[in-house]
Amino acid sequence: MLGNLIQPTILVILFYIVHACILFAAAKAAKKRMQPEQYGAVIWIVLISCFLPLIGEAFGLLAWWASRRVDSNKIVSDYTDYVKFQPINLEHLRYEAKDSKNLTPLMEAFTNDNQPDRKSLMLKLINSNISDKGKYLNLGLNNDDSETVHYAATTMNLLVDRYEKSLDTAKTEHEHFHSEETLSRLIGVYRGYLDSRLLDDHSQEHLRYVFLQFLEQAAKDFPDYMEVFNQLGDIYLQLDSPTQAVNTYMYMLQAFPHEADGYLNLIEYYYNQKDWTGIEHVLSQMHEHVAPEKIPENRQYIVRQMGGVVS
Repeated sequence: MLGNLIQPTILVILFYIVHACILFAAAKAAKKRMQPEQYGAVIWIVLISCFLPLIGEAFGLLAWWASRRVDSNKIVSDYTDYVKFQPINLEHLRYEAKDSKNLTPLMEAFTNDNQPDRKSLMLKLINSNISDKGKYLNLGLNNDDSETVHYAATTMNLLVDRYEKSLDTAKTEHEHFHSEETLSRLIGVYRGYLDSRLLDDHSQEHLRYVFLQFLEQAAKDFPDYMEVFNQLGDIYLQLDSPTQAVNTYMYMLQAFPHEADGYLNLIEYYYNQKDWTGIEHVLSQMHEHVAPEKIPENRQYIVRQMGGVVS
């Protein structure tokens, strides 16, 4: 009688052992083909099935199928997109606001119908050193007041003509002296002309390509003048050539290892790409090679927050 009871028990135990071995062998074989988060679900099914053979597999596979139909990853992805973490560099904004505090009257003059001094403000715009002059003048061109449109168009033509003459003068001067001083002056005129946004899209693009060709030649003629490479990397990014921009910034790290510019350019690029590993590597290099006082004041705060040490 006892022998009749023991024999089925042994068979059941053997079944559980063999069943568990098969499950773990199958799970191990599946591990190579699965993502880590998926493999965790497989282990859960295996453990349940060890205690509830067949029933555990059935319910586990059913739960797996249901979870894939719901696509919880899509929900998580949507939520992540909704709550993107994009810290604002308030320190940089403080410096920018300080430099641009004279822009508010211009915006009001071009958008407020009750502004009587548009002409004087546009005349002030001619001699100012602010960027994006074209932005404000285009507001004037779209104004309902015909006199404002006339003043805006006249001012825009005057500024374009002034930049063209400055560019011709700087080019002639640089061709004659071919020095770092004349190079710096010519780069400044190109940069100011582009940043003014006085030109239409086609002309702006053409000017950018002309500037690029000039910078590429200047990089060969003045390999020790860092500002050429600063501007060259920026133009590459504007022309959607990130690989060339990164290569330029990498060259700056080799050619000017004790200057902050190349490191800061790379950090900004990697930040926009959300490449945190790249940022960490560049910060480490900058901390090793660049003296804290060489990091611009308006960048020191964000460098500290990213993990760079600035005393």
